Amino acid sequence: MVIDNDYHRCQSCFRRQCPKVKLTVHHIIPRAEGGSEDLDNLITLCLDCHDAIEELHLRTREEIHGYFSKEKKAARELVEKQHPAELEDVLARIDAERPDWHSRVYGGQK
Repeated sequence: MVIDNDYHRCQSCFRRQCPKVKLTVHHIIPRAEGGSEDLDNLITLCLDCHDAIEELHLRTREEIHGYFSKEKKAARELVEKQHPAELEDVLARIDAERPDWHSRVYGGQK
């Protein structure tokens, strides 16, 4: 339901779900810190943004929406302009920058 409400797009970089972009439901306030399962505490993120947001300990929807690296800003602009050929190049760079520990956490996928 959360992913449907977010139109199958990461709410940080706005990439759409596809074979190369995996989405996950993220607890803005983690359950370990008392976060709930309410929709206002859940947000759709791609695995790249999820990793970065976890590392940075971002705890508000505004911080999450505002988190963009230079590459993610470019990807968002390209998504909005619908230039899929250029978008793939930007997304490939983002994927190449994913932390090494990502492969251990997500079952060997980098």
